[in-house]
Amino acid sequence: MVSVDEVERGFACNCVCPRCRQPLIARHGDVREHHLAHYADVACDGALKTAIHKMAKQLLAENRALYVPVKKMEVHGTSPYGRQLSASRLAVEAERWELEEVRLESHADQIIPDAVCRRGDFEFYVEFWMTHKVGNAKRQWVCDHKRPMVEVRLRLECARTKNDLAAFISSTPRDREWIWHPKEQAALDAAQTELDGKIAAENARRRRRRALAMPVKHRNAPAKYDMPAKNLTNRPAPVTRWLRCESCRATSSWLAAELTDVEPPCPFCGEPISLQPAL
Repeated sequence: MVSVDEVERGFACNCVCPRCRQPLIARHGDVREHHLAHYADVACDGALKTAIHKMAKQLLAENRALYVPVKKMEVHGTSPYGRQLSASRLAVEAERWELEEVRLESHADQIIPDAVCRRGDFEFYVEFWMTHKVGNAKRQWVCDHKRPMVEVRLRLECARTKNDLAAFISSTPRDREWIWHPKEQAALDAAQTELDGKIAAENARRRRRRALAMPVKHRNAPAKYDMPAKNLTNRPAPVTRWLRCESCRATSSWLAAELTDVEPPCPFCGEPISLQPAL
């Protein structure tokens, strides 16, 4: 695969279409953008997409560099009080990887990925796509057999020139994702542990709020329904007696429980009063 600016003008470019294998002509005009076109008028659908796909694999093998995407594991849950909570952990960060080996369309077990790449002891697959993502069957096989794979989407605006496509592959994290990564399960377990801690903290906070809202004499009670119920219905009503002082003739009220055999003093004059009720 070559760029239009790397070949001679016209039919001397000696190029063929990567899809239909028909001859191409290089047009280096002064008005329109430089491009390759079929020499004959043939119906060849998808030639541009095929060329971009093949060029992407070639640039990956030549430059041996790929910007891998971030892999974040998220879990969501609901507390017993209805609050929505979530937690997340990173399995791998987005960064540029310098590759030690790139094999194009090499047989890997039961599938043939676009590229098999190796970075140190870590081997993973790369798939490029423009119109069709990795199929469900291949995606399920990758996850079941625990094979690391990166899926990269190619767009026309990112491949206007060869240099633009090379920069997109090796220098930007856009339009790509990990289908499976070996560290995702550990990140998922860590996120679940964090979520469980958030739910437990939410429950403890709600219990403290409920305890503070209770009356003071009940705050230290172990539970609301563990307190013995008070029998308020059978309690006798207090008995009030009215007594008259014989000295000042003043009348005062006394509770029956406060009266003893000794004559109480009058609250007005201080003289002893009789326990006889006032008429």
